[in-house]
Amino acid sequence: MVWRSNCQMNELANATSPYLRQHAGNPVHWKSWSPELIREAALLGKPVLVSIGYSTCHWCHVMAHESFENPDVAGIMNRHFINIKIDREERPDLDAYFMTAVQAIGISGGWPLHCFLDGEGRPFYGGTYFPPVERYGRPSWSQVLLATADAFQHRSSELAERARRIASLVDAQMLLSRHGTSVQGLPDWENLCRNIMELADRDEGGFGHQPRFPQASLLRLLMRLRSSGAQASLVHHACFTLERMIGGGIFDQLAGGFCRYAVDGNWNVPHFEKMLYDHAQIVESLALAWQHSGNSLFRWAADRSIHFFENEMRHPAGYYFAAMDADSNGEEGAYYTWRTREIDGLLGEWEKPFWEVYASSPLDAMHPDLRVLRLKLGSGGEMPSVENILALDESRQRLLEERSRRLRPQSDQKGIVAWNAMLVSAYFSWYRVSGEEAYSIAGKRLLHTLLEHAFHSNGKLCRYLYDARPVGLAFLEDYAFLIKACIECHQLDFDQHYLERAQMLFDETIRLFKMSGSGLLRSNAAEHGQLPGNVVEWTDGNYPSANAVCCWAARQLAALTGAQVFVDFQRGILREVNELALQHPLASASWIGELLADQIGNPVLKTAMARDAWDQLRSHPIPEVSVVGDPGGDRRMMICAQGVCHPPVVDLAEGSHIIDRLHILRNR
Repeated sequence: MVWRSNCQMNELANATSPYLRQHAGNPVHWKSWSPELIREAALLGKPVLVSIGYSTCHWCHVMAHESFENPDVAGIMNRHFINIKIDREERPDLDAYFMTAVQAIGISGGWPLHCFLDGEGRPFYGGTYFPPVERYGRPSWSQVLLATADAFQHRSSELAERARRIASLVDAQMLLSRHGTSVQGLPDWENLCRNIMELADRDEGGFGHQPRFPQASLLRLLMRLRSSGAQASLVHHACFTLERMIGGGIFDQLAGGFCRYAVDGNWNVPHFEKMLYDHAQIVESLALAWQHSGNSLFRWAADRSIHFFENEMRHPAGYYFAAMDADSNGEEGAYYTWRTREIDGLLGEWEKPFWEVYASSPLDAMHPDLRVLRLKLGSGGEMPSVENILALDESRQRLLEERSRRLRPQSDQKGIVAWNAMLVSAYFSWYRVSGEEAYSIAGKRLLHTLLEHAFHSNGKLCRYLYDARPVGLAFLEDYAFLIKACIECHQLDFDQHYLERAQMLFDETIRLFKMSGSGLLRSNAAEHGQLPGNVVEWTDGNYPSANAVCCWAARQLAALTGAQVFVDFQRGILREVNELALQHPLASASWIGELLADQIGNPVLKTAMARDAWDQLRSHPIPEVSVVGDPGGDRRMMICAQGVCHPPVVDLAEGSHIIDRLHILRNR
């Protein structure tokens, strides 16, 4: 049903966030997050309802249409609650806190996310999507609202105790790593690899069951691990997973770009939204896979994805948009799905060769005639050759031209600093493995955009750019990934400007996010306002833990500057997480890479010629190496590890015995 209302715009009409503005016309009296609203609710004797989502979220759209646009439902919400809308991409700290609270209640996380708070801002109940009427084994949204309002009025002491318990659980989860202890002796890498591969799906790639997420951090870890007897299987599984993703519907076979996840176990039917952070991480993973395997399929998929984002998701100022929606015309996947007869009619004489390379999967049981394109696997599960795929460029172009006539899904045009910095790193990864200047130029161009435009007039880093203007204040992840991009840029050609920017940003990071009594950094700063509790994220989520990225940055800066402060930071933060990271490897891939580097003595390659170093490292990779400029040096290179610098060499082949020794150290 489409609800018609003559209501005025609510407070969200003045928001910058596209997600908040989507709800500006709701009859719900939505407000933006503010700690003052918690105090206002306490004075009014009302609970607070926090509703969290993002602009390209399909189920957020569904619940908005079903419930938030319904005047009767809005009336219940307005009478009984102070209603707050939060864009999770704008406030990742709030999202992390309330997501942890909902999971502490025993409910699986997801979006839209809803939390009910007491007068102290503590969650006492929550959930995700609620239907307008009872179904899927869930109560209706109206039932939840009325039951919660009644409990708040008549069972306040019970809810207060419940809120205290939930707050304690959230704090324990957030600060879990404080209670970690150092591993005695060296990690058992062989056993770690075995544990990871026990969860691998060897038939379809990936890990676990449907829905199937890319888990790019874990794929990159598999390609970095070196374990005697296990190395080949780890790299093989990472490459196999990426092949299956490229062959499935999760990859846009016409325009390029990867969708957020597949709803099935075969990568064939995606949830169609495209996220910048997925794009950046998968493109970086494809670089490593291409380096390991030489498979041109990985290069083709990366270039197609880069082309898509360059053409469809780039602001004229030079940064990239956060996401593209899954929906158009109110239907998920309407832009991407086809009826077979449509394709045949468009291709004409190209129909037969097209279906020799491509196949299609039904969207779902309710729409068997709507198909999602994928690559056709051979009888032995083999992928089509890149040559055969390239031969169909004209066919794909015909289909793309037809698709362009459809209503295009909306893009969320926020240029999130952290996600754009991830893309800088992805470009630099492709430069390091290929030597092609185009990737270096693209990465530097984007980094320059961030360093020029992503700061407020007072010098503070913003959370995102919108219409090329800085908005909000940066979180730990924004600082962490931007520092990483600056360090990587410096290491390409030893430009001191980027090293100096990295050091300045790192100093600011410590000032803003350091917690007393812990080596870890919190996700938000005091200037973001008071929250019900601490927000400390040490595990990987949709992308690597910002704390782990800061650990990587400290290791690199220690090598580049020799400053003890970076050494101390790296050691302190690793002490906090090492045991837990090894116990939970699937959630800690970024930490395990840092533990590996620490075990082999944080190797350094000193050279005066950056280009020569990267050319050599393509043929003779050194695990976890920090490339350091030596201004007074010549064309020779020096490998240092565990406090020892070995005699300089012109060719890394001469130092193969040193590199072999580093690999042995990893396998102990």
